[in-house]
Amino acid sequence: MRIETKYNINQDVWFIEKGKVVEDTILKIEYNINNKSEEEIKYQFKDSDVLNSFYGTKYRIFNESQVFATKEELINSL
Repeated sequence: MRIETKYNINQDVWFIEKGKVVEDTILKIEYNINNKSEEEIKYQFKDSDVLNSFYGTKYRIFNESQVFATKEELINSL
């Protein structure tokens, strides 16, 4: 099985968080298949405000549909 994602680890991308346009670097990529056999790709970014229960590490997590390669692509998606 080959899994393809739009973005890569250590790539700078754009998303909206708390009403603000943010640029950050992808720290981790998570791939899941739900019980309806639908694929789900999530990107994780380090954060000091959100606590993830996994090892007490703090991450921000966004679905692939919420992440964009450029600020212009993000704005055009609105």
